[in-house]
Amino acid sequence: AMAVRLAPIAMAFLGNIVAGPSEATRGDDPASVIKFKGSGSELLPVGGCGFLRNCGLDVPLACYTCPKMEPWADAPHEFVLSELLKDRSRRESMGLDEKLVQIHDRTIVAVAEVVRRIASGKAGDGQKRNPM
Repeated sequence: AMAVRLAPIAMAFLGNIVAGPSEATRGDDPASVIKFKGSGSELLPVGGCGFLRNCGLDVPLACYTCPKMEPWADAPHEFVLSELLKDRSRRESMGLDEKLVQIHDRTIVAVAEVVRRIASGKAGDGQKRNPM
């Protein structure tokens, strides 16, 4: 709940929320789909990448803070947020160094911003941007 309240302040999410792959910049390219590991080995699609080449960053965690990410409005972003918060809590309870506990805080805030914008109906205009 705290992450969702902080999201408007931090503005960590820089991408554009779209309804689904049909509105994404590279919607016809299966390689552009960004997936999050769900329960077990299941990979859940959460959006698309509008970048024309592989950036080499840590997918999907780095994606939520990237301006080229196009999260899908009906994707399980609440699940992503929940899993990131559980992982943060686990690292904290292990007594890890503060820097290791906070390592994904910017991503947590970005995912919370996506969740908040979708819930408030401010998901974005769905306009495609020019990919690089």
